[in-house]
Amino acid sequence: MRLIQSVIYFLIICVVISGQSEKGKLVIKTDVETSAIILNDELIGHGEIEIPLESGTYNVMIKKNPCEWGSEIIFDEVFIDNNAVERKYSFESEVFLDSDPTDAYVYYEDELIGHTPLFINSNVGSVDLLKPSFKSSMNINLKQMGKVPQRINLEFQGVESEPALRETIWFKVLLGSAVLVGGTAAYYKIQADNEYQKYLETEDTSFRDRTDKYDAISGVSFGLLQLNFAAILYFLLAD
Repeated sequence: MRLIQSVIYFLIICVVISGQSEKGKLVIKTDVETSAIILNDELIGHGEIEIPLESGTYNVMIKKNPCEWGSEIIFDEVFIDNNAVERKYSFESEVFLDSDPTDAYVYYEDELIGHTPLFINSNVGSVDLLKPSFKSSMNINLKQMGKVPQRINLEFQGVESEPALRETIWFKVLLGSAVLVGGTAAYYKIQADNEYQKYLETEDTSFRDRTDKYDAISGVSFGLLQLNFAAILYFLLAD
């Protein structure tokens, strides 16, 4: 019986020792004390950390300023065994990446890391730029960009949309003609009223004739104005 217990204790101790031997340690040091250190999408510290880890591969992401949009980011992949692994990261080798048009998606190994424009560490290596309706720009080598800000021109591949009806020349012509015929109708209506008032005062038929003439012009202009308004309404509703 004691022999069996001894064997069981021995096996338990071996399992514990074996489990402990599989643990390693990761030490990360950066040159910015406030930088956020993220391990497998989990924030584990700032600036400098030392953490025990199980054996395996871990994704490291370091943000220079976690509170600033478009802040520089460092990516790395670290394999941990039963030894201590130390990594040092510097933000001095940053590049400014931009695109034309802006707001393109920036991917690093199928992971979205931001939108242009943004600062990014050249140690990342290569990134991809994607934007709907534009040809993707793949494998952009950041280490070859240098310190000079770079703008990547994206080629449009979508379908050119038709301009809105209200932005066409015909709509502008309708607006201009509406002002013209509207002003004409108002002007001749005032002239007709003045001529009619003179006719009442003098009973001179020439004033009455001019009144009829001006009323006719005003009426035609007002009719054209109504047609103009109908066309403008059609443009607005069809848009």
